[in-house]
Amino acid sequence: MLNLAREDVRQYVFNFLDQLVSENDIAFLKWDYNRNWTDPGWDAVPLDQQKEIYIKFVDNLYGILADLRKEHPRLEIESCSGGGGRVDLGIPQYTDEVCPSDNTDALHRLVIQDGFTHAYSQNLMMAWVTDVPNRPGNRFIPLEFRFLVAMSGSLGIGGNLNNWSPDDMAIAKQFTAFYKQVRPTVQLGELHRLMPPENSETSAVQYVTADGRDAVVFAYLHSQHYQRPFPIVRLEGLDPKASYRLTPLDTKKSSGSNRTQRLSTDGRRCPIQPPGQLRCCGPALGTYQVSHQDSNPAKFAVRRQRDGPTTAQRNSASVDSILAESIYPHRRR
Repeated sequence: MLNLAREDVRQYVFNFLDQLVSENDIAFLKWDYNRNWTDPGWDAVPLDQQKEIYIKFVDNLYGILADLRKEHPRLEIESCSGGGGRVDLGIPQYTDEVCPSDNTDALHRLVIQDGFTHAYSQNLMMAWVTDVPNRPGNRFIPLEFRFLVAMSGSLGIGGNLNNWSPDDMAIAKQFTAFYKQVRPTVQLGELHRLMPPENSETSAVQYVTADGRDAVVFAYLHSQHYQRPFPIVRLEGLDPKASYRLTPLDTKKSSGSNRTQRLSTDGRRCPIQPPGQLRCCGPALGTYQVSHQDSNPAKFAVRRQRDGPTTAQRNSASVDSILAESIYPHRRR
């Protein structure tokens, strides 16, 4: 194990990484450090200075990351595990995101991500789509569900794409494109915990833009007993005087508009229910993008045609909103 508290080690690590990033045009760096110290020592310095190893190690870690950001301003850096004390309050100055846990089981991540966002913002939370089965769940969770759990933070794909089928790649393409549409709202919006996931068959979270014009809702059905319907979802943080439009991503499903009172007070029932003929049902989910219904949609449509359908326009004033629903049983992929 390298003693990063030493200045010569600090310089060696920086020079190595700087050369690696420069010569290979690397755009993403994950600082992973999965071995924490046990009774560290530093016999090269006087006894009264040996405990400084803890402070100097972190200072030099921060220094390396700061120098890398200075030399490579476009480099994206993720902090992970013991390399940043998992998440300390200093590391976000030098990294773009943090991996909350090595546990990427989608059902476990619902609880992990809920806990993480009590302390940190969701745009700092890296959420990876990984292959199944994985530890510690050792179960087969559908790719769609894994994607939409990860999409409630900073989405990342960490599976072995060489083993993905053409259907898997098509799902990844579809969900990645969808995430890019809602990303500003998810990462920068205000988080509302509509249904906490702990000790529950269901959960739901909502992200709302600062102006209240757009919202994204993720609703998850973890399991289902006695074919109970998904509970009423009541949205929060919307403009009380506005009307919002919901349009399904699946064109086979109906679209419509709702006043804020209906969405917030009366609520909306998510049509999330596994097929009745299946004896063993897996997790199902629904995802809504809720957009402010513009008072003059025709005017906006003309403007959008002239300027092009930019992400900012789609997420700030678009009359196009999205409802994504997926129903599936447990199955081996």
